[in-house]
Amino acid sequence: MMRNFIIGLSVLFFALSGIIIIKALGIPVKDTRYQNNPVELKPEKPEKKTKVLAVFGGGTFRSGQVIIKSDMMNAVDELVPEILASPDHRIVIEGHTDNIPIKSFSGRRYRDNMELSFLRAKAIADILVKQGISRERISVIGSGDTRPIDSNETDAGRVKNRRVEVKLIPGDMEF
Repeated sequence: MMRNFIIGLSVLFFALSGIIIIKALGIPVKDTRYQNNPVELKPEKPEKKTKVLAVFGGGTFRSGQVIIKSDMMNAVDELVPEILASPDHRIVIEGHTDNIPIKSFSGRRYRDNMELSFLRAKAIADILVKQGISRERISVIGSGDTRPIDSNETDAGRVKNRRVEVKLIPGDMEF
């Protein structure tokens, strides 16, 4: 009789230790996969991130001007299908300049590089609106010379810094 009691307690403790180990390791018992009874896996949600659609470089605008060159209009128009395919995304258009002060050129009508960069970004936004993109989805930012991507010490670097970037940003993401 005592022997059966000890065997029973051993089996009980063995079973309890197995349960404790499974819980401690966090092994999901319900998601067990068997060879003949596969469990369907749910696809992971795609990571939401900012996508740069286009960077319009230094040749897009004439020096000190906010009117886009006519040969660049098609490049802006080509963005429309991708923007329309992402209706839950916002469009952020950022204008940038080099660090050469706009006032150093006589006869210019813009206060400074900040205003020039904003107006160039706005020119791209206006084209997108004419192509059917809702103005409420578009944010226009003028950064002037505050965010260079290359050195302003060389002509080539300044050309790279004079740009307008068009970005798609998920609707629930901060920018």
